Amino acid sequence: MAFGEGVTTLDITGHELTHGVTQHVNGLKGGYAQAINEGMSDVFGKFIAIKANDPNATGANRWLLGVGSSIGQVRDMKNPANSGEGPARTGSTASTGSARTVTSTSTPEWSARWTT
Repeated sequence: MAFGEGVTTLDITGHELTHGVTQHVNGLKGGYAQAINEGMSDVFGKFIAIKANDPNATGANRWLLGVGSSIGQVRDMKNPANSGEGPARTGSTASTGSARTVTSTSTPEWSARWTT
């Protein structure tokens, strides 16, 4: 893996490495599976930064990915709309049939956030 100087942070690097693990272990690719892969990568990327005591992973920044990089914040997990991630959609989950709200971009392959 190669990164430009100052472009990556611990959470971004952890996010990208989690994609590799998820795709090769679970095979989560395409459609809503890819959206789950994105969400898992966000969370595990942030877990890595928190575990490493990254100063950019404290307080309000705990919900943000990419704080401290030269490109700035790339994702806001608490409020996805702040990252330019598309509108929320509501539907039923296959396993429980309970109502959930999914926030994703115009293409579900990119990102999803589940709330009850």
